[in-house]
Order: sequence, then C-alpha cells, then structure tokens
Amino acid sequence: MPRASKWAIRLSLIHFAAGILMGATMLFAKAGVGSVGLLNHRLTHVHMMLFGWLVQFVIGVAFWILPKFSEAPRRGNTTLVWASLLALNFGALLGTVEPWVPTLGAAGWSLEILACVLFSVHLWPRIKGFDG
Repeated sequence: MPRASKWAIRLSLIHFAAGILMGATMLFAKAGVGSVGLLNHRLTHVHMMLFGWLVQFVIGVAFWILPKFSEAPRRGNTTLVWASLLALNFGALLGTVEPWVPTLGAAGWSLEILACVLFSVHLWPRIKGFDG
C-alpha cells in the first residue's frame, strides 16, 4: 500500500473517531444530558464525518487500488495527492469551527472542494476503459 494511502486511511479513522464522539455528545444533548448548545453543531459533525472520514477514506483506497501506469511513476504525480490530503484535512478542521467563525467555515468548504478537484485531476489519467 502506498504511503499516501496509509496516511489518508489513518487520518480518516481519526476523523471518524472524532465524528462519533461529536455525534454521541449531540445525542446526549438531545436527550437532555449535557449542554443543549451542542445541538447547533451539526455542520461540525458533517465536516468530520463526510469529508474528514468518508471522502478521505475513499481517496486513500482509490489511490491505492485503481490501475497503475506501466512505466514510472506508476501512480502518477503524487504531489497532487499529497496536496489533496493537506487541503482536505485543513478544510475539515476549518469546517469544524464554522459555528463560531463562519468565514473560516467558508474557507474550509473551499479547501474541501479544492481537495476533490486536485485528486480528480490526479486520478483522471489512471481511469481506463475495457479494451474488448
């Protein structure tokens, strides 16, 4: 498994654990246990679970599993993949503060979209059709 895939999957599992913890605290707040103010943090939960966990996990597996080129570099320009992972993680982290600082939340959304575009640009040449 390539190093970028290992890091993407590891980081996605960290976001997953944080998202589960946030979701559990929101459920407890809904049940009347804890701070009711936590109910307003749905966007934080979305950033953690959708982009931090799910999208990052998909990026890690796709980079690892999709067809490679026959000559070096086998997986293409890995700089785009690392830039995508950085943008995705910083975007997810900035998105978690959206309830308090909306402008940072907007920057987070922008970084997450940029990450998806960067990874798509990297991956597009590796997608091959059947020759049959």
